[in-house]
Amino acid sequence: MDFVELFNQIATIVKTGKSRKCNIYATGELDRLSDLELDSLDYIMLFVYLADIYNIPEQIAKQLEPKTVRDIKDFVALHKTRDPQTIEEAISYVG
Repeated sequence: MDFVELFNQIATIVKTGKSRKCNIYATGELDRLSDLELDSLDYIMLFVYLADIYNIPEQIAKQLEPKTVRDIKDFVALHKTRDPQTIEEAISYVG
C-alpha cells in the first residue's frame, strides 16, 4: 500500500465538512508538513486516524513529532501492531 496515497486519503477525511478546501496534498515522502494546507487540528486528527489504522497505542502515538511525511511513515513502521494491506482496509479502521 502506498503510504502517501493513504496520507492523502486521511487528509481528505480530516478536511471533509470544513469550509475551506485543501488543494495541496503530499506528493512524496519528503514533503514537509509545514508546506501542506493543514492546520494544527487537522494534524492531530490525521495522527489519531493513523494511530487507529495501525493500532498504535495512544501513549506512543503522542510521541510523534514529524517534520515530513516520511517521518510519519517511519514512526508508523516502528510502532504499528496492525498492517492493513489496502487503503480500503485501512480506511475501515477510521472511527
